Amino acid sequence: MLVGVATAVLVASCAPSDDEIIVDRSGSRLKLTWMVTPDGSRLGVADGLYDARLGIKCAPSVSLTEVDVQPCLPPGTGVVSTFADAGCTRPVTGRSEQPYFVTQRDCRIRVFKAAGTATVAATYGLGADGACAPLTLSTKPESQEWYEGVEVPLSTFAELRLVREPGAGRLRRLGIRSMDGMATSLRGMAYDSALETVCGVDRFSCDPLATLPTGYASGTCSQRIAFADKLAPSCSHFPVVAAKSGACTAEQYFPVTGPAGAGIPLEDSSTGCWRNPRTS
Repeated sequence: MLVGVATAVLVASCAPSDDEIIVDRSGSRLKLTWMVTPDGSRLGVADGLYDARLGIKCAPSVSLTEVDVQPCLPPGTGVVSTFADAGCTRPVTGRSEQPYFVTQRDCRIRVFKAAGTATVAATYGLGADGACAPLTLSTKPESQEWYEGVEVPLSTFAELRLVREPGAGRLRRLGIRSMDGMATSLRGMAYDSALETVCGVDRFSCDPLATLPTGYASGTCSQRIAFADKLAPSCSHFPVVAAKSGACTAEQYFPVTGPAGAGIPLEDSSTGCWRNPRTS
């Protein structure tokens, strides 16, 4: 599938909410934890979250840039993508030490608590189109030990929400908040208001975390296009950003605006516009 790319900034219809200045603070339920030195000094960076109601440390189980509202779950909670039924409703895992696991489908997160071994005759998974299809494993399903779980209501856990600091500058700090008043900033990431996406901060730049390969749709190299089998799920408020490395030494980034239909994968160079053999 070809996805059209525009050079003008597209105003997103569903962006992360502007909030007050993000200041690290604990809430009535979720508490910030800290690294402390032997002399009692507290380091200035929060080291995680503690759910005082459940008595557990917790964290997001899926990247907040993929799903920006999700439960705060025990560390080590992983995403399971293997199912024991043709409808992909009965998740199973081969990890016996995993007390909780989650599934993600159509932007919906479901949480399961491990409940014992399971008999699995065949395994299934979700394809790029969201359809449930049989999986081909290196070993027969019945020769492996599987574990299934009992679904736990999302209301059991505290809800985390990705937020963005207000401001007129291009780069803004990102943070997470909960309904009980907890707030903390996210280190190493920022929000790029020009590209309307999350970028990773290093010493010299802040490059988008989600990118697609690009080219051109015509022999004049006038319309940029990005190549993807499927766009990023709508459960993220941040659009996929296409990256272009042409004859320039630095990458150029452009926001994805929508489908472009059929096109010819071309690239530009110092000598003109040419067909890209890697994508044609």
